[in-house]
Amino acid sequence: MTDIHSPSAWRTCADHVRGDLTRVAKVGGRRPGGAFFIYAWLFLPGFHFILAHRIQRLLASIPVIGRIVARLYWARTCRRSGSEIAAIATVGPGCYMPHPYAIVLGDCTVGRNVVILQCVTIGKRGDDAPHGPIIGDDVEIGAGATILGPITIGRGAKIGANSVVLKDVPAGAIAAGSPARILGAAPTSSIGA
Repeated sequence: MTDIHSPSAWRTCADHVRGDLTRVAKVGGRRPGGAFFIYAWLFLPGFHFILAHRIQRLLASIPVIGRIVARLYWARTCRRSGSEIAAIATVGPGCYMPHPYAIVLGDCTVGRNVVILQCVTIGKRGDDAPHGPIIGDDVEIGAGATILGPITIGRGAKIGANSVVLKDVPAGAIAAGSPARILGAAPTSSIGA
């Protein structure tokens, strides 16, 4: 765990928050900055939810008491939002969650500029699984999708609403259904671009 007094913990947190803020501002046609940060923090629940995860990660890097304080903050965030990002989850900058309700991110790695809609579940298939899913950069995950197991979702892939993804999805592909099937290549336009 990184020491909070080291510049890297603060720098990583700041870089990720800056990426999240830039993404949310771009989607809303606004210019990121101090005033927009306050607006996003007060009125955009998706930004507030991902910001809480960034703060939790920063708190966990405090020596001695950090893990306990981070866990308390995590529990508070879960109760208030009805969603969860596990402490073990790694979420890249630019994550966009316009409706952060009933989202569960367990043991997983989420890349840069990923769109996650409401009611999404991402995690391992069981306690004995080696790791959870790896979500590539620029992926869009539709409402109600479930992504489970040690799989990889390639860069720029799109996961359809209510899909159950249990196998790898190649870069740039569209996957939909239960269980998910590859339907073709994703168009270049993007939900949150």
